[in-house]
Amino acid sequence: MKVELIGTGCIGSISNSACSLINQKILVDIPNGTTKILKNMNKSIHTIQTIIITHFHGDHYFDLPFIILEKSFHPDKNIMPLNIIGPKNIEQKTIELIETAFPGVWEKIKGILNINFIEINPGEIRYIEDATIEAVEVAHGLPNAQGYIITIDNQRCAFTGDTGACEGVEYLLSKSKIVIADCSTVSGIPVHMGINDIENYLSKYPDNIIIATHMRDKTKEEAQKLELDNFIVPSDGYISEF
Repeated sequence: MKVELIGTGCIGSISNSACSLINQKILVDIPNGTTKILKNMNKSIHTIQTIIITHFHGDHYFDLPFIILEKSFHPDKNIMPLNIIGPKNIEQKTIELIETAFPGVWEKIKGILNINFIEINPGEIRYIEDATIEAVEVAHGLPNAQGYIITIDNQRCAFTGDTGACEGVEYLLSKSKIVIADCSTVSGIPVHMGINDIENYLSKYPDNIIIATHMRDKTKEEAQKLELDNFIVPSDGYISEF
């Protein structure tokens, strides 16, 4: 499995907003600007077959209309279905967003692209092509915030999405040795994990590797001072292969 961190930042940071690309074909979250960022990184949007949304905050799904519209410009390059996976109401939320961005366009797009909306709730598992996707409830102060465990060819990686320390994060760590984790703050708050939470989890799960994402600039600066072999503080474009 190859995981590329397209973005490692959060709102207000100089880094791209948190977004991960798996095996060139699965995106976990698609924050504002992602479509252009992928092009600037020489990544083809036409190889992306699945987009997984963790929750309905703008910095996690507001670029959906742009990648869908871009793909509709080149239907010959997008003969495979586009799977859009997310929490309850993922189809309604996506269509509303498209209609807000480009009124009247949805009726045209849905006749050009083969889009599969796949709702997944905590505790459920979906099998999409060669990937197994399990949803896990996390603590982000709003309904339907989820993390995911993604397994491909017996390789597994977990994504917390935005969350404070909670039972869901514990579950992700217990099931996956590699976790892409929210590390927004220096000291954790109920809706976002901090460096202190990461340190606590690594003391409990010393065999795991935690890769930080969704970092504020100050958080990244402080996290880089730590000397922990199993805590990675990446920049945009970081690649992990396992």
